[in-house]
Amino acid sequence: FYNGSFLTIKEIFRYDYANNEPKPRIIRSEFSYHYQSPPLRFFFRYDYHPEIGNLMTHPPYHLHVGCWHSGEEKFSGKPRFRVPGVMLEEVLELIIRDFLT
Repeated sequence: FYNGSFLTIKEIFRYDYANNEPKPRIIRSEFSYHYQSPPLRFFFRYDYHPEIGNLMTHPPYHLHVGCWHSGEEKFSGKPRFRVPGVMLEEVLELIIRDFLT
């Protein structure tokens, strides 16, 4: 983005039957929307990883939010905030509204 921030998107889809439906359809089976602002040293990431971890400590839909300090090479994976599922359009609206205006 114009302010030096960026968004990394990962979405995995499959064509499959869902919830005992009679016809297959396209299902978004996993996603990650990682927004990072190096000038602000800030990031957030919405994730949906249904096959990973313990539901108590790693909910399928979760949000990471944080900042980093000089010398840190990796973002902390915790805390994970339980959230409802989001779509890419909602994440873009959030970025435009709260970080680009």
